[in-house]
Amino acid sequence: MRLSYLPEYGHGQCPHCQQDFDLAGACPTFAEAFCGDVLLYVMCSMCQEQFQRSEAAERKLMSNKCFVNVKLHLHDSKGSRKPWAVTTALTMLLNSDDLVRAIERGTGLSKLHYLGILNGEYVITQYHSADFQSAVWGKAHRGSP
Repeated sequence: MRLSYLPEYGHGQCPHCQQDFDLAGACPTFAEAFCGDVLLYVMCSMCQEQFQRSEAAERKLMSNKCFVNVKLHLHDSKGSRKPWAVTTALTMLLNSDDLVRAIERGTGLSKLHYLGILNGEYVITQYHSADFQSAVWGKAHRGSP
């Protein structure tokens, strides 16, 4: 995956104002259900504060701007992916709820395993948080045991 620019480690691009910011100490601003997972949008501290102070209508406008930026402007004019500060609930789980690791490392899963987990075809049967690559996958069992 080519990035439009390589941010400093632990940094991401705010999905609202599009500024590069340090993810240390940040937390997801809002969530959106997406394809069986949950997208977690992380805004910079200034946008986060504005979002928290705002009424519902303003929050909706801010989140809509994030949706447009991330979903419609995922790539730059050269086809490189922008380093948005967005992750998923499953990615957070696989990175022991460490936001920086989740955004920097992703899931470490193949598309088959990721979608299989979301569809209930696979389950994580053993998990070592120090290295998520060592997770053991088990086929999900249908029906009662």
